[in-house]
Amino acid sequence: MPAADRVRLYRSKDKVEKDFHEIKDVLELRPVWHRTDAKDRAHVAVCVLAVALQRRMGLRLDKAGRTESPARAIDELRNVRLIGQRLPGSTAAIAQPNGAIQARQELANALGVGWALRAATAGARAKSVR
Repeated sequence: MPAADRVRLYRSKDKVEKDFHEIKDVLELRPVWHRTDAKDRAHVAVCVLAVALQRRMGLRLDKAGRTESPARAIDELRNVRLIGQRLPGSTAAIAQPNGAIQARQELANALGVGWALRAATAGARAKSVR
């Protein structure tokens, strides 16, 4: 193998290590010790899928003109909770996501998952009417 190819191959190892560090840090996949090769391969497959997901998120954020990193987007959307209240003497409930929903909805739309926040709100309202 030519020296230039060996150097390129060696440097690509660093990128793979950085990818694994990133998914362990950002997506919080921690080391898991397995006793079989099949489980090790499955764990690596999950990690590779996590890297692919993170890169896809980055592409979608860039395409939408957003400045957030995938890590920041995950942190922002991780805090979304659906809050419901039932009025005294009523079977109806009011449900809505917490916090600055407009900013979170725009972020979710940029990632292509805005339907999840809209569906959660609509689903909660539909359930409360029954």
